[in-house]
Amino acid sequence: MTPAQYEQARRKLTRFGESFDMSLTSKLPPPVVRTKAGKIAKRQPQYDKRPRTYYQAQCSFRGLTSGSLTQELQEALQSRDVGQDQVIHHELVRLGREADIYEAEQEGIRFEEWWKSSSTPFEEKLLRLPQRALQEERDKPDSCLRVSCLTFPGHRFDILRASKKVGLACEEVQGPTDLPPGSVVEQCQIVGEATAVRMEAETFKRAAEQKAQEQWGYRRAQVEANEAAELVQRESLIREAMYLDDWDLTGKWNVQCDALAEQYDEETMHKLTMEIFKDDYRLDAAGDDEETSEDEGSENEDERDADGEPVQECPADLIRPRFCARFDFGRLEGMMRIYPQTSAQCPNWRSISENPTFKLRWRGRDTGEGEIMGEALEHVRSMTFSEVGTKVEGTLYCPSMGGSFPFTGTKVAHGRGQKLSSSYEWTGLNEAA
Repeated sequence: MTPAQYEQARRKLTRFGESFDMSLTSKLPPPVVRTKAGKIAKRQPQYDKRPRTYYQAQCSFRGLTSGSLTQELQEALQSRDVGQDQVIHHELVRLGREADIYEAEQEGIRFEEWWKSSSTPFEEKLLRLPQRALQEERDKPDSCLRVSCLTFPGHRFDILRASKKVGLACEEVQGPTDLPPGSVVEQCQIVGEATAVRMEAETFKRAAEQKAQEQWGYRRAQVEANEAAELVQRESLIREAMYLDDWDLTGKWNVQCDALAEQYDEETMHKLTMEIFKDDYRLDAAGDDEETSEDEGSENEDERDADGEPVQECPADLIRPRFCARFDFGRLEGMMRIYPQTSAQCPNWRSISENPTFKLRWRGRDTGEGEIMGEALEHVRSMTFSEVGTKVEGTLYCPSMGGSFPFTGTKVAHGRGQKLSSSYEWTGLNEAA
C-alpha cells in the first residue's frame, strides 16, 4: 500500500467522524403505532436517536443520496438494500486490515530510524529492547562491556535475562534497607565483564552504606534540633506558668501513646493532639447530656427537690474548675470531660496545684468506621497533671479496642483560661442521640 492508497483507505473508513454501522435498526424510527380507530397513538416506541452526522455518514457509506434533514436521511436508510450492508462491511474490514499493516510497517521504519540515530542514548535502547541493545553494544570493537561494566538504576528482570542470553555477567545490588522514614533504598543492576561487575557491586554497596550513615546522621541531627527547640519552648511555658496563682490546664497538648498512634499504620505514627478548655457542666452530672426544652416532660427532666424546684449545684462545687478537651488520637477522636471530685467526695479541695488528679470521662468515634464508642462513658479513669500544669499522665479506656491505653502529654501552648461549652459536641457523641 502506498501513502496515497493509505490516505484514501482512511477516508473510506470514516465519514463525518463516524464508522460504518451494521446495526441500524435500533437507531432508526420504528413504524408508527396507531390506535384501533386508525389514529396515530400518543405514545410511540422510543429508539436510539443519533446526531444528524451519524445518519449522513451511514448514507455516505451506502452511496445513498438524500436531503440534509435528519428525517430524510432516516427514510433513505430505511429503504436501503439491506443485502448490500454485508458486502460494504467486508470491503471496509479488508481496507482496515491493509491500513493497519501499513501503519505497523511505517512504525517499524520510524523505530529503526530512531534506533540507528547517533543521538539515541544506549540507556533508552536498553529499556526498549534489552537483548538487542546489549548484543549490539557488546559486538562493538571498542565496547566497554568486554573489559568493564555499565550500571543502571533499579532492578529489571528483562535486563537480567537479556544479559545471560548474550553472555554477559549481571548482578543486582541493593543497599541497606534500614533507613530513616522517607528515604529510598539504593538499588541497581550492573552488566558487563564478570570481574568488573563484582568490583563495581562492592563499590556500590560501600557507597550505599556511606549514604545510609549520612542519612541517619542527618536524621539524628534533626531530632536533636527538634528536641532542643521543644526544650526551650517547654522551659518558657513553665516559667510563664510559675507566675500564675494556680495551674492553668488550658491550651494545646501533644500526646504520646504508641498503641493508639500505630492503630492504622505501624510505619507512619499518627501525631496525637488535644486542646483543653474551661467548661461549665455540673460536676455531679459530668457524664450526662445537655438537657433542652424538647426534653421537658420526659424522663430526662431536670432533677427537682421536694418543693418542685430544680436542684442547684452545690455552692462549694461552683468554684471548682472543670475542663473539656477536644482530642485527635488517630484511631479515636472526640471530647473528654476532665473534672475534680465534688465537695461531698473531697471537702478539703483547694487548688489544682494541691489536687492535680482529675477524673476523666470521654465520648468519641472510631475514625475508620465512623462508629460512636458508646461503651467508653461507663468507665471513669483519671488524669494527673504535674510540672506546673504542663505535663499529664492518664488512661483512656476503650473496651472495643482492647482495654486501657495509658498516655502522657506535654503542653505546647498556653490556653490562658480559654473557655468552651462542650454540651453540644458531648450530646452529639451520644450513641443514642
